[in-house]
Amino acid sequence: TYASLRPPERALMARLLADKRGAGAAAVLLRALDDPDYVVRGQALRSLKRVLAVLRGTARGSVEQAMAALRQRLLASSSPYDQVIALSLQDADASAPDRLLTMLRSASLPKDLRGLIVELAERRADNPLLAAGLADSDREVRFAAARHLAELGSRRGAEVLREVLALGDGWSLLAYALLHRLGLAPSS
Repeated sequence: TYASLRPPERALMARLLADKRGAGAAAVLLRALDDPDYVVRGQALRSLKRVLAVLRGTARGSVEQAMAALRQRLLASSSPYDQVIALSLQDADASAPDRLLTMLRSASLPKDLRGLIVELAERRADNPLLAAGLADSDREVRFAAARHLAELGSRRGAEVLREVLALGDGWSLLAYALLHRLGLAPSS
């Protein structure tokens, strides 16, 4: 059962459900937004946004209603992780991007929470959250922003990708692949 799975397995399940793209997948993902692990909740939200993009009619309306109710409950929470998830929901209010940007730029916010903001940011090359992520003090947060921008075909994060490539760690191969995709890979 879902409850017997460990957080990485639950996150993987949420990721895989994005490809199902039906009302049943949306129902499971909505429940996963209540998971005790914020990484699982973040993945569930990313997947739910993909599922919601293809839902139509009554099914879409039901999911949007459930998301609105969830957003209200999460906004009332004192947990900053719940606040980030709530502000990242598709139907969040117009001030949500500015509030997330303020949170992301806060030096007192833990790096995993800043990373969650970048991971949940809408994938647009002109998204100020991704630009702010490139300037973060933490390399993992910068790399997440650079990765998302590179996946969109933007070279704005190339310097961060080169920084990660130079480290020669586990993320270097991905940094190399993204630089290559952008036509910026160093020649050997």
